Amino acid sequence: MSNVPARFNWPVLAGAVPAVYACLLVASLLLWQVENFYPSLWLDMVHDAIAASRLGGLEYLLAPHNEHVIATSRLLFMLDAAFGATGMVPVVAGYLLQLGVALALSLLAWRELAPRGQWQALACVAAVVALTLNGSQLMVLSWGLMVQHVLMNALTVAAALLVARLLRAPASHSTLAPEVALWCVTAVGLMTLGSAVALPLAALALALLCGAPWRRVCRLALLAALSGGVYLYVRGQLAEGLGTHWPGLFDLARFALAAAGGALFRGTPWPSADPVSPLAYPAALACGAVLAFVALAQALQFLRTRGSAVQMPLALVGLFLLLLTFGTGVAAGLSRLEMLGPAEALSQRYAVFSSMGWVGAVLVVAQWCSSAAVRWRRLAFIGVVLVALVLVHRAQNREERIFTQWSDSVWQGSLALLLEIDDRYFLNTLYPGHEELAEFSRRHLAPAGQGIFHLVAVRYGQHSALAASDLPECEGGLEVLVAVPADERAGAFDAPGTPYRFSGSSRQPGSGAATRDVLALDPDARVIGYGRATRPRTKPREGSHETGARWFGFLRATSNTVADFVARTGAGEACRAGVAEVRAARP
Repeated sequence: MSNVPARFNWPVLAGAVPAVYACLLVASLLLWQVENFYPSLWLDMVHDAIAASRLGGLEYLLAPHNEHVIATSRLLFMLDAAFGATGMVPVVAGYLLQLGVALALSLLAWRELAPRGQWQALACVAAVVALTLNGSQLMVLSWGLMVQHVLMNALTVAAALLVARLLRAPASHSTLAPEVALWCVTAVGLMTLGSAVALPLAALALALLCGAPWRRVCRLALLAALSGGVYLYVRGQLAEGLGTHWPGLFDLARFALAAAGGALFRGTPWPSADPVSPLAYPAALACGAVLAFVALAQALQFLRTRGSAVQMPLALVGLFLLLLTFGTGVAAGLSRLEMLGPAEALSQRYAVFSSMGWVGAVLVVAQWCSSAAVRWRRLAFIGVVLVALVLVHRAQNREERIFTQWSDSVWQGSLALLLEIDDRYFLNTLYPGHEELAEFSRRHLAPAGQGIFHLVAVRYGQHSALAASDLPECEGGLEVLVAVPADERAGAFDAPGTPYRFSGSSRQPGSGAATRDVLALDPDARVIGYGRATRPRTKPREGSHETGARWFGFLRATSNTVADFVARTGAGEACRAGVAEVRAARP
């Protein structure tokens, strides 16, 4: 037995560090989503739900959404409607799809790289996982409407794997199965998002670069032509406006570069009021240029050595993802550049697609480094991965903070809808057409118990079993109770009474349990208002007696009365958070 001490495997540690870092980032994102789920019925989702209530099933599925047909997403919306139309079904589906994409690409990277060095394989998998499922995608992942982008991303990766199999097959072998599968993926893609037209185009480009047999090239060209025809037909059905004008070539190229490189940058403040860094757009352009260089270098290598594709599966898949990322950027620019401006390229709605461009570049560079005998290149690759993970971490912190605040805003707007509160400021969060929103809620949401009516069991006017006078006093309590100013009332609801906003902070006496929600009760224990906990702030406001979780809500006074505020916890505890007189304005 040798007495020589075993040497510590530093390369494995170098690969394990980014792997652990990536797992922590993904776990943090999933935990955020569990703690911050919010209803998906706001803005375009409300518009789509209203369309669903007016159209027949097939007509609704095939009705254009901007320049897209989103039938696959609408199938999920219809399933979600059967479970309360809260947005839970598309949100869960989106996360599962992204996890599936991360798993498929990670297995591919591990199978290719592990035999040559497990530490480099660990680093590559870490980058793939963190870039595939990261916090900069929160707008897409947490809003049910955006599941169309996640579906398209999953189809893109499926197409990439099929094309890699197709182009690596010997000329004498039949490729019927992957070709048929690619046709099916493209057909489903065209029912998912207009950018699916780029799938067969990218496959055709790779086939030409890799010197595929001419019969395969012709079949791919036919698929590309048919897909392009469908795309142009759908665009031709649009009314004058979004997506009907073609921008200049130079502006379109800049837009596509910024969209590809902007995965981890924010170019517009919405839904936050925070200022945007002036360096975000130049940084996105620079990153887009780097991705374009990687794609061009790999394309030239395939063109120069036609048989190399067989030995480079990571490069094949990576280049396909890069081509799709730029193709999606071009499609987005054709539809939105002239109307929304160049900053739209950094919209978080494209974060899933641009993240795939970064993943594609990682796969290509990993393939390059795995083929090199020089160890420092592999160590440099790990360094690049760590830098990418730090950028992911920074973007995730920013987006979690922004969408934590936005989730509160959506909940508050939804409570105004639940209680029929004519408050323009909060209803605007959900939908600018207040009368249309109120009518849709009265005719469809409330009778069917969908949306906020599914998530919250409280109803205006229902009797509560709690007697406020018998409850102990809370630690903290009501802080603000103010009538909605007359000039801020939307006039959307026919509900009687004067609308009020209220807020405060409280904990249960003794146990210190945080407040989950608050009931506003009249002397007959009828519910006249409701509020829910918001995210706690880092420090109390000056002069506030805030001691626990903050809450915000609305009440509607139909007569001059006294309102008791009862704070409840998830465990069934309750305490009296305050009492105040409310008045109903004379009609």
